[in-house]
Amino acid sequence: MNSDGVYESYLIDLVSIVVERAIEARDSADSEFELGQAFALAEVLAWIRSQAVTFSIPLDELGLDSALVSRLLLGLPGDEA
Repeated sequence: MNSDGVYESYLIDLVSIVVERAIEARDSADSEFELGQAFALAEVLAWIRSQAVTFSIPLDELGLDSALVSRLLLGLPGDEA
């Protein structure tokens, strides 16, 4: 089985789902718990960004925008919609 394409597709889909969920969590955080979830998801994206840079994987190939990750970590609204 050629798993390279499967792993790549899996990772791209996973990043997309985490980005979407992080934006939703940030935009709908009505409690400290929900705000904590938003920051936790942003932190996961920061780790993904860091590892991608370490492994020389272009962020755009993962569908990951470094500025978006920074805005999420800061809890700042963005123009992602």
